[in-house]
Amino acid sequence: MKDRIVYFDFLRGIAIIGVVAIHSSGVGYEYDDSSFNFIGTMAWRQFINFSVPLFLTISGFFASKKEITNKQDYYRFLKIQLPRVLIPFFIWSLLYSILSIKHGKPIEEILFDFFTFQSSGFFTSYY
Repeated sequence: MKDRIVYFDFLRGIAIIGVVAIHSSGVGYEYDDSSFNFIGTMAWRQFINFSVPLFLTISGFFASKKEITNKQDYYRFLKIQLPRVLIPFFIWSLLYSILSIKHGKPIEEILFDFFTFQSSGFFTSYY
C-alpha cells in the first residue's frame, strides 16, 4: 500500500461531508426567497461551497507529484487521466443536452454549449 498523507485524508473527509451537505441542502431553494429557510440555505451554501474546490486542489497537488521525466510518461499520464475525466463529463453533457432539447432550447445553442464545455454548467437553466 502506498504511503498515505493523513492530513490529506482528513481534508478529503471534510470535503466529502461538504459535498453531501451541498447535495442535501437543495430543498431550501424551493421556499420563497424571503423565507427563513431560503435565506438559511443561502447562508449555509456559502459556508460549505469550499468542498468541491478543495477536491480539485487536492487532486492538483497529487497530480503535480507524478514523476514525468519524458514524453512517454506524459502521454501515459494523459492516457489514464483524460478518459477518467472526459468520458463522465461528455456523458453528463449529453444528458444535459437532451434535457435542453426537451425544454425547447434551440439546437444551435445546445451544440455551442456542448462543444464549448458549457452544457452542464452550474447556472444551466431548462425553464
